[in-house]
Amino acid sequence: MGSPKLAARRARGRYGALYRYNGSLSFPNPPTLLPP
Repeated sequence: MGSPKLAARRARGRYGALYRYNGSLSFPNPPTLLPP
């Protein structure tokens, strides 16, 4: 679909540091440490 960079930048607003910590491979699935 979109480029990984765009997806990461978009998800960065939701997942923030947790997303960056887990890596882009966890993009489709939210991090386990992410609160509901």
